Amino acid sequence: MALTSPVRAISMLSHLDKAGRGAPTDRRMTEIDLDDLDPETLTLCQHCAKHASLKGFVGRHGKIGVRCGICLNISTAPDTCDPAERKALTYVIRALVRLFYDEEAYNGHWGAEDSIEGLLKAENPILEHDSAPGYERSSDQSWLFLEDIFGNDVYPPYGEGVAYFAGHDESGMRGYNRSLPYADRDLADFRRRLQTENYFAIEPDLAALIEKVEDRIAVVEPAGQIYFRARLGVAGRFNRSNGFHADTVYKPYQDEALGAPPPQIAREGRLNREGVAFLYLASDIETACAEIRPHPSHQLSVGQYRSLRPLRLANLEADIAAFATSDTQLDLYAFVYAADQAMSLPVRPEQSGRYSITQLIADVLRQRGFDGVAFKSSLNDGGRNVCVFQPKDFDYVTGSAVVQKVKSLRYELVPSISVLEPDIGDYPLD
Repeated sequence: MALTSPVRAISMLSHLDKAGRGAPTDRRMTEIDLDDLDPETLTLCQHCAKHASLKGFVGRHGKIGVRCGICLNISTAPDTCDPAERKALTYVIRALVRLFYDEEAYNGHWGAEDSIEGLLKAENPILEHDSAPGYERSSDQSWLFLEDIFGNDVYPPYGEGVAYFAGHDESGMRGYNRSLPYADRDLADFRRRLQTENYFAIEPDLAALIEKVEDRIAVVEPAGQIYFRARLGVAGRFNRSNGFHADTVYKPYQDEALGAPPPQIAREGRLNREGVAFLYLASDIETACAEIRPHPSHQLSVGQYRSLRPLRLANLEADIAAFATSDTQLDLYAFVYAADQAMSLPVRPEQSGRYSITQLIADVLRQRGFDGVAFKSSLNDGGRNVCVFQPKDFDYVTGSAVVQKVKSLRYELVPSISVLEPDIGDYPLD
């Protein structure tokens, strides 16, 4: 439906001015009259999509001759989303809002100082907002597109669309959407049940849940993939004399000494139970070393492993776009996200009981025909871990082992909400 009322455009620009974003500065505003544009024909180009999932969605549905609602360019290559996928695009953007923001960030009823459109016109993890060569962007030209995707179909039925406001229940009680990392209920329920029930009593319920997401987390990696594995220490140290100088040289652990321990001596780990041997690998040397949590000056043996056959892995870094069809599906995404977080976070030895939930997930994935599971590393940004259920599916790459010395470690600290004395509203978790 075309926007033809100049009053609406003027009032919106006045609102933007009050929000401190100033008068129109983009030269494109003098060339394109927003009143002449039909907002339903505006979509998004890959250049203005920032989040990888959004870029991927736009790329899969790219079309020539479509105008982007952010930069207002008309595509000359298939890099702008087909208007036929406009509703799906809207739901992907809304899903990403739900991923990154609590409702209080954009709902004035919960104290928000900005609208959801305002959040996406400033720096954000979803859409590009700064101008770039060939892609001039300003809040004054993008409001038409953003207002349309957030101003229509605000409360779709729970199983038929993605809402960004929680709305009210039948009694008039106002709801509240936490961001998806804090919205999981399913995995939290399984954790609670493990405190009083045997894991095998819970397996059928978890298997039924995983069946619902299986097609969206399953990836098949071809044979020949290279991963890395690290171990604390070295197989030997030697003194090498070179004239007036002497060096210490190190022999790394190799082959079986670097690989998974045999089952009879395998201790429980993040995904394996005691007496079960899994092979833990990483996408790169830095991640492999970080995952064994060394200290400065430690010497580490690192080697490469090559997959011997195609492997069906459960990729827990799932694409949110595959779940952005309804709020029901976003609930499932919240479960997958929580499972990925549970696997990626390191656990101290005295907290090994917390592995019970990740071990249960691994059991069910193995029973459902997966060869392993891939999950992100929390110890090396951008790194990826792979746990393989059958170590024989990988072979050590002869001659690949090296020794690495840990020079230093860096910790990034962020303040946590703390209280010296908990009050009546603080419920103990441990």
